[in-house]
Amino acid sequence: SLGPTYTAHLQSMSELGFGAVLVSAPGGQYRLCWCPGRGQGCSSTESFQVDVGRLTLVGPRHPHNLWDQGERQQHPDFKEDRTCVAGQTCAIDGINGHLLSPEDHLIMTSTCGLYRPLKSSLRFSSFGDNFTENTHRSASWAWQAGPVHAEGGTYKLCWCSSQSLCNRPEHFHVSAGELTVLGPVPHSQARTCVAGRPCYIASLTGVGMQENDTFWILDTCISTPDTAGPQGMQFSDLLAGGSSRGFGNMFLSLPGGTYQLCWCAAGFQCTASGQERVSFGRIEIVGPSPIPQDRTCVSGQTCQVEALSGMHLSSMDRVSILDTCGVTTYIPKIGFGQVGARSARDDRVISFGPTRPTAVGGRYRLCWCAGSGGNSTGE
Repeated sequence: SLGPTYTAHLQSMSELGFGAVLVSAPGGQYRLCWCPGRGQGCSSTESFQVDVGRLTLVGPRHPHNLWDQGERQQHPDFKEDRTCVAGQTCAIDGINGHLLSPEDHLIMTSTCGLYRPLKSSLRFSSFGDNFTENTHRSASWAWQAGPVHAEGGTYKLCWCSSQSLCNRPEHFHVSAGELTVLGPVPHSQARTCVAGRPCYIASLTGVGMQENDTFWILDTCISTPDTAGPQGMQFSDLLAGGSSRGFGNMFLSLPGGTYQLCWCAAGFQCTASGQERVSFGRIEIVGPSPIPQDRTCVSGQTCQVEALSGMHLSSMDRVSILDTCGVTTYIPKIGFGQVGARSARDDRVISFGPTRPTAVGGRYRLCWCAGSGGNSTGE
């Protein structure tokens, strides 16, 4: 079958050249065919009847560049699809081509030859003893790269020869195939929940996400599991919904603030070397922060304390003093009177009214409740 055709131009009285053509044809052996420019012209491939030699083209070949089914059958090691998982070390093999070298370069990006680098571009390096060369001087070898930080989706694998300068994205203009990354998309998903109220996080979208994937709400996704105590939480009770995922009602007791939404694919721990949690957005939790915020009152005297600080607190919020937050318990003696609220005279103060508390001296819990009604939503 016919290969690519390039038209040569007169460079001098004795030389013909192709000019500054960026050749992106599959690597292999080609024929140089000549056509006299006189008379009928050279507008069709049939006009190039004179074989003047062979052109060796160094470069990769992949299934999309195989011109017919016969060639595909001659190269069973070609792989149509390659898949990696976001947050995990990415290893691919079966990159086949002509006169390839382990010193060549390969990157993953959205479009080969871009002049502006993609933030999630990934540079591969050949590894191990996986380089093989057959009698036709065609080679296939494996590549690997550190954890993938790209959004879920399909990307181009772009090649650059070790004989060339390969330090800029535009040097990688030859496609060597495609790579599908499994993971959340986009990485700008945002949700809001209220501490102490049922939180329903819905419509988390991605590519290839599964029911057994694990999600976290953390200060930072690169933190270790030891930090997932008061400053983070883990959940995996996925509700399937097409390409999106969601979580049922759960009560968040984290301090108010902005946290990262983190993801780890099923089957991975995301704590070992080469395995990372993927940050794909943020969640704002309305509530007091930091926790704890300790205050002091004196039994028998009016109780007013400095107002609590936090994320998006409201004058409608309320504070109660209990033995255990969220649990109805009996506080000895008279107790603390009414529920505390911001003072009308000074919103920097929480007042528990004119009643003088006569509860037994000791340590109690300051318990906060959002003033707005209803459940919080992560839509």
